[in-house]
Amino acid sequence: MRAAIRSLRIGGLTAAALLWASPGAAEEIRGAGAGISCADWMAQTRELHDNTFSWMLGFLSRATATRGDFLHPAPSSASLQAWLENYCRANPLEPIARATLALEDELVRRMPK
Repeated sequence: MRAAIRSLRIGGLTAAALLWASPGAAEEIRGAGAGISCADWMAQTRELHDNTFSWMLGFLSRATATRGDFLHPAPSSASLQAWLENYCRANPLEPIARATLALEDELVRRMPK
């Protein structure tokens, strides 16, 4: 259990660091999840699936922090994962980075004005 938590933390931090170093995430997406399709993510073993989800959370955190918008109250990790899995089932050929950006758009749309 500790190893899994540590792995998730490292994955999220690595993703955040890689994206932070990239001046334009829209121009080039880097990191563990950059080349994975939704279908590939859904087919991964549970451990790899969780690690990739950690990358997605880091990506989402970086994207919202860059814009200066922070989600209050923040959605639960389980609800974010469920949304991403539903998106990926409906769009299996999409890259997970695009799925994560779609989630960001949805969260921003729901933010109180």
